[in-house]
Amino acid sequence: MGNQKNFLQKVLRWLGKFLLGVYLAYLIFSLVLMPFLAPWIIGSQAGKILKRPVKVRGVFFNPFLLRFNLNGFKILDHDKQEMVGFDKFWADFSFIRLWKKELHFESIGLEGVSVNVVLLEGAKVNLLDLIPTPPAASDVTAPGQPKASLAQGLPAANSPAKPLPLLTVGKVILKNGKVSFADQAIAPGFRTVISKINAQVTGISTAPEAQVKVFFDCLMDDKGTFNLEALVWPFVQPLKLEATCTLNNYILTVFTPYVGKYTGRAVKDGSLGINMNYALEDNQLRATHKILVQNFDFGDKYPSPDALNLPFGLALGLLEDGQGRIKISLPVTGNINEPKFNYFRLLGQVAGNFFLKMVTQPLSFLVSLGNDDPGLQEMGSVRFAVGEAELTQQNQEWLKALVKGLKDRPKLLIRINGSYDPVSDWRAIRQKTFENRYQILQQESLRPDDRLVRQIYTEFFGLRSYWELTGKYKSKDGKLKEEELTAEMKRRMIEDAPSNQLALNALAALRAQLVYDFILQEGFDPARLSLGSNQEVQSSLGWVPLEFTVTVFGES
Repeated sequence: MGNQKNFLQKVLRWLGKFLLGVYLAYLIFSLVLMPFLAPWIIGSQAGKILKRPVKVRGVFFNPFLLRFNLNGFKILDHDKQEMVGFDKFWADFSFIRLWKKELHFESIGLEGVSVNVVLLEGAKVNLLDLIPTPPAASDVTAPGQPKASLAQGLPAANSPAKPLPLLTVGKVILKNGKVSFADQAIAPGFRTVISKINAQVTGISTAPEAQVKVFFDCLMDDKGTFNLEALVWPFVQPLKLEATCTLNNYILTVFTPYVGKYTGRAVKDGSLGINMNYALEDNQLRATHKILVQNFDFGDKYPSPDALNLPFGLALGLLEDGQGRIKISLPVTGNINEPKFNYFRLLGQVAGNFFLKMVTQPLSFLVSLGNDDPGLQEMGSVRFAVGEAELTQQNQEWLKALVKGLKDRPKLLIRINGSYDPVSDWRAIRQKTFENRYQILQQESLRPDDRLVRQIYTEFFGLRSYWELTGKYKSKDGKLKEEELTAEMKRRMIEDAPSNQLALNALAALRAQLVYDFILQEGFDPARLSLGSNQEVQSSLGWVPLEFTVTVFGES
């Protein structure tokens, strides 16, 4: 028994010394070797992989609290300028949670992140050079050995998925980050800075019921503020999320290089605000994008060979209300599970359709501001019945909506151009003239209808034309084909009579004057309204559209 007891004591002493030695080695490695060697190892190995100078100020590991710190990390370009870096990275691991079979980080964070993005000539981004080129896959196999299949090593299609180990992270923190972006591909260059970037992500877990909360905010060019709040259920199938993003008071003068390139004008003033809301559930995306631009104004001419010859001034006048605000709403909905679904393409289509309608159909756009009736918006203009100069009830509703839209767009001027169709209008005028004269003769005379028609024809074309036409409608026995002759007279009086330009111009002017008077009666500013010249147009389905010209105050 004594020998066994002595042996057990020796084993325990030896085990104690071994554990103490391991612990001392652990402390020496953590407190001495790691701070001394790790910065050099990380810098040299990362430099070889990235082919860029990499600097590390310090690496520390607290062996008691299991806290790891990496400080002063920088990736430099060939000119020794910082491309990517951060002041401090830390990860706090919880040893106690291991007893509960849980991998738990109290917090993981980055502080003082700095990223410098440069768009070079040829649309090349400088940071892409940091991505290592993957080695070419070897297709060489030993003789007699079958080629490896891509499916080898993958689990069977019907095999049940293994549950993920329980991993939780209390907080992921980003403090005081900064991103600089420079576009060298555009002259004279563009630069913007996103600073004071702060973010916090909580609730990270591999548990099926996990709800991840995301908070993000930053300062854009020292004035505009951006905020993001999101709630994500990462393991709900299909994915579920809710998010809200807001951008406030972003100064638009910074975009002068881009605006000037395509408009030929600098940005003198203006601020931008955006509110975006997203909801995704059961593969159904519902997104809204509300844009607010305030006090936007073009400045001096900006020399650019790429400037587009488009009515930017008219577009601005159509968009801006009486308080100098431009409000745009772009909703996007769709099933993300559909193969053809593409969020950015849908958003581009919605925006493109909005601006296309605004520029190509300015009157319909203005009417839509004053009335949401699709029927009125599709009218496109005031329409008169051929040969008539009367405002229908629908025309009056359309003009009321137009006036309402124009009142909220104080930079716009409107000119009313009288219009006529030289064929349809003249035919209708002749028809009405014939019918009026026919009714008068009916009241004054008891002669039969065919005699009245012959009298009117003679008044229109003269006695000679009457006898010539009569000769064409006599039968071989000398009898007159009275019904056919009467029908031909009516046709000629209505269709073949030479047009009277004075009458057509008078009709067009009367139409324009009616619209002019109605708009003034609705309380519109007469200084912004004028009458233009008469225009020859083509009628459609018995209606003659009136021509309007929309211009911007101060522009020709």
